[in-house]
Amino acid sequence: MSNASSPSTSPFNAQQLACGTERSSKQACADVSRDNTAEYEGESSFSAHALFATKFLQNVVSSNDYSKEVVQEMTSIVDTLREIIHAQKQQSDCPEELYPYARPRPSDSSLQHLPMPPIDIALSALWKAKEIPYIRFNWLYEFVSIAQFTDYFVKVYSPASTTDADRIIVNAGLYWLFSESAELIPDQQTKDDYRDHASQCRGNLETILSSLSFHIPATIDYVLALSVATTYCRQVAKPSLAWSYIKTASLMCQTLGLHGTHGLHTESPEIRRQKIHLFWAIFTTERTLSLRFGRSSTFRDQDITIPRLSILHYQEQDSLLNPVLPRWIDIAGLQGRTYDEIYSPGALIQPAHVRESRARALAADLRKVMGTEDPLETKYNSLRRHALGDTIHELILHADRVSTLSILTLIYRGIPPDRPSGAAFSSECITAAREALVEHEKCISTITTADIHPCFIEIYITYSLLESPFLPFIVLFCHIIETSSPDDLRRLGTVVETLQSTSPSAFYRACSKQFRLFSALYHVARKYVEVKETQPRGWMNPIDFVPSVNLSVPNMGSGSASASASASVPTQLPFPDSSPSSMPRIVRENAISQPGDPLTSTGITPTNHIDRDAFATPQPPQWTQIQTQPSLEMDAMGTELGNWFYENQQMLKFLDDSYTF
Repeated sequence: MSNASSPSTSPFNAQQLACGTERSSKQACADVSRDNTAEYEGESSFSAHALFATKFLQNVVSSNDYSKEVVQEMTSIVDTLREIIHAQKQQSDCPEELYPYARPRPSDSSLQHLPMPPIDIALSALWKAKEIPYIRFNWLYEFVSIAQFTDYFVKVYSPASTTDADRIIVNAGLYWLFSESAELIPDQQTKDDYRDHASQCRGNLETILSSLSFHIPATIDYVLALSVATTYCRQVAKPSLAWSYIKTASLMCQTLGLHGTHGLHTESPEIRRQKIHLFWAIFTTERTLSLRFGRSSTFRDQDITIPRLSILHYQEQDSLLNPVLPRWIDIAGLQGRTYDEIYSPGALIQPAHVRESRARALAADLRKVMGTEDPLETKYNSLRRHALGDTIHELILHADRVSTLSILTLIYRGIPPDRPSGAAFSSECITAAREALVEHEKCISTITTADIHPCFIEIYITYSLLESPFLPFIVLFCHIIETSSPDDLRRLGTVVETLQSTSPSAFYRACSKQFRLFSALYHVARKYVEVKETQPRGWMNPIDFVPSVNLSVPNMGSGSASASASASVPTQLPFPDSSPSSMPRIVRENAISQPGDPLTSTGITPTNHIDRDAFATPQPPQWTQIQTQPSLEMDAMGTELGNWFYENQQMLKFLDDSYTF
């Protein structure tokens, strides 16, 4: 069992932390931080990409005859990048930091009487929602109609007893409704009132979540509530917390049999529709977050027999137009296969040609899904274009392609690069990465040339850039180091500019860590290209990136190990404790931080403790065998891929807003 479900990291343990002690909350938080151990994360997140990119740059630097001035400049900025990657990796599971808007629990330990917005104002907002196309197309993913939400709304506002599930659903729904409506209403006083009501509901929601019991009844209401909590956590850039909620929701789904058809025939058509929609919403979300964190999905495709919804109830004014499209379900299925067939520990011990064959098959399947559109999706796209306008519709299409192409890039990452090219990635991987950033540029062009509300760029950043493992950025970073491509460097700059554009808003705090890392990588690439242009032609040695230093693989037990760089000799795969801090440092004495260096704006001071032999030819690493753990055969490509994938998870933990900074 992963630590994500242990008492120290579960989102459902706040009540145990808050009760039964007289210590201050700060003392409790300190104890939690000291007791935490690193969560296991697999190999498909942004952390491995970023650390891989840094090692790749180190390999290039160490393979060429630099002047002293170049060495000083490059070591300074590479060391700064490394410090950014390793800064403040400790996760905080303290409720005050996980739920900053939560209020103290009432003295009677009851959450029945939390203050709510006036019922007349809430009902008015609900009534107006039926008339606003944006609301109908963007309501919380889990609901099929406003009437479905209204049933819970009436229960919470009535004097009858309610459950935590009821209160989570209603407060999350009203928080979203008031927040979105405030942006659409021109009257400033009404806008301010709606924002106040949204803040009140957000405080209620986080108070309930921070007090949620570890033992939750397995009911359809709690399944819905946990899915709604997941959506909230995704919106506020807390993906690891979202994964904890969706994991529990998915297990409850299977406990209740929602993944099968046996119980549906006794339900009314409306309840049947609600259950089918909820299951597929949870399925697609769980698969996305599982791949992001390098975890096995809790769903087995062979167990799922529930049908898909094939009718769009667009003529009913009360219906919400947010279907779980068949294409999204197909992509979710491919996300599960991507982890199982390429990045799981079992896949990594397969020969490279096996993973390559699987990757090519997965890529072909994904390309096929990307190129098809069934009648339900065609009808939905037509309705959305008519309701939201051509500009927003096109933005959504491009954003969807950014996310899908990021998955495709991750799949192609499993294909070894052509030899003897010496490239870090295969040509297919580089092409897919470039396609993703071209689509990103189209999104940004749409946003900047049209009068689009800032909330859309925040949604785009959250779901397309930050939540998905945005591997295309890293792939092109390495490609720039190899080729100095000005077009690719410009594309990296557009990503940084997108994140920077949110700096005046409160949303910026949620993505500040991501911006800091994206910015650092971009400026490192730009600085390297500038340095390279000052050198005589032919000064560089051919780059032949081979995983040669400190390669580790996913932690399937405990212990530590390094990996051999030999591509022809299979290596022994112990079960390691792969720490990102093991990455070798490449810094020299008296390294100089250049005035005006953009990296200094990140707030990290470059380290000046230098290893004079850092740029010497790397010595073959020494293997350490862990006698208490079994070992498996893995080729060099599998070792490098596993190392990259694992370190990627560590960087995603750093990017998660649940971590202190």
